[in-house]
Amino acid sequence: MVQAMNEVVDSVLDAFRERLSAVEMNLTDLRVEVAGLREDFEAARRDDGALRAGQAAIERRLDRIERQVSAVDVPLK
Repeated sequence: MVQAMNEVVDSVLDAFRERLSAVEMNLTDLRVEVAGLREDFEAARRDDGALRAGQAAIERRLDRIERQVSAVDVPLK
């Protein structure tokens, strides 16, 4: 009877070990995925910053051009 109980307990423990191993493998995979997402997010953030800086430079240039155009007095015909 005790031997049968030990075998049941052993089989349950083996099943738990297998499932725990699978969970640990999945966590490792998830960590790798999260690290990849973090890198992608940082790259997108840098790209966004560069685009915004470019947009600001274009807006400043347009403002200068508009000021120069408005400063020119063109006689009407």
